[in-house]
Amino acid sequence: MARVDNNTSMQRNRALLIANSDYFRGENRLNKAANNVQDLQQILEEIGFITRAYYNIDQNIMSTIKRFEKEIGKDDMVLFYYSGHCRYVDGKNYLIPANDSEMDTDKDISDCSAKFCNIIERLSEKNVNNVSLFILDSYKPYSLENESEIESISKRARKMKALPRTYIQFACAPNQKHSVIPSRDRNDLFTKHLMNNIRRENIQIVDLFQRVARDVYRESNEKQKPFSTNGLHGYGHIVLNQVNYNERINAYNDRIRDLQVELGKFTLKTSINTNSANDSVHANRIRALIHELTVKRDRTIKRCYSSAPLT
Repeated sequence: MARVDNNTSMQRNRALLIANSDYFRGENRLNKAANNVQDLQQILEEIGFITRAYYNIDQNIMSTIKRFEKEIGKDDMVLFYYSGHCRYVDGKNYLIPANDSEMDTDKDISDCSAKFCNIIERLSEKNVNNVSLFILDSYKPYSLENESEIESISKRARKMKALPRTYIQFACAPNQKHSVIPSRDRNDLFTKHLMNNIRRENIQIVDLFQRVARDVYRESNEKQKPFSTNGLHGYGHIVLNQVNYNERINAYNDRIRDLQVELGKFTLKTSINTNSANDSVHANRIRALIHELTVKRDRTIKRCYSSAPLT
């Protein structure tokens, strides 16, 4: 079984993010989907992902998938994130396009929407030496006209088997009784906690999403419970934000050493010329910077040699 090494020179981390929000009926519109994608895209780029983001995609969603698929290399890690409506119809989960004005029945949805399983298959077949992550923030049930809330909730996205080398994360359980978990923040509750955790350094993917699920469950007062399916068994240590602590520690040491040399020069200078107020001020600034870098280095050393269990 191949072991994923996030430091391989051939690997690139790629992310495709989609926000569908401007649905035809008012009750189906998602006010925070665009914010979710904008903010998550920024964080992913900060930790080294090459990203593509799209908004309010029509029924040609598979064309977008195919274009992104062409960019994937065999060693790339792939992350797919969707903030929009998803509905379970005839045993399949469907991602519903934004131009849904003529979707009156489940048959319309199955004819005009994208099968989630097809997206997973396409985006995981090319990166044979790495893994693919699929994140579905579809917490709000999609409502057809004259459909009761109970009926729409019963059509939430259902659990599906993860293919080898894939991990699938859902924002809420299919049997969640509450249609909407309110969030006063800029982002939806699940994506808020996803972003809070995704910057964490050197944390394995499974542990990361366990943290997200725990935080969502707590803040929602146990009303929203994310769930996942894991096909990563046997694929080694896989992280989204991998940091080489030894390199960082050495960089801190080099900078501290240079500052200490510089401080020595100013200390000697001020001892000879007691009237050099500017040199004294500068020396104090160097001391403060040395202290700041020393604290950061010691924290990094602590992270390097300690585990990060769930708390």
